[in-house]
Amino acid sequence: MHRCLICCALLLTGCTAPRIETRFVVPDVPADLRAPCVSKTRPYQSVADAALIITDLLQDRACANGKILATDEILTAAERRASGPSKQSAHPPPPGVP
Repeated sequence: MHRCLICCALLLTGCTAPRIETRFVVPDVPADLRAPCVSKTRPYQSVADAALIITDLLQDRACANGKILATDEILTAAERRASGPSKQSAHPPPPGVP
């Protein structure tokens, strides 16, 4: 009786699900998206100089936000390819992006 149970247990261990293979997919992110948006350092002595500095900072913020959105599009596309065509993206688009 004990041999029968052992044999059944050995036979049932061969009925397991197939091995799950884990593959890491690294999307290609262009080098210009990895480069920082650096502000120019300007000396300031008047309100006009301060306005130029603020304008530079706003342009750098727009640059950084554009890079974040472009990188998010690349990563979202990679997630869709990795999860297959039936699943939707886990991350909703940022506000203001259709």
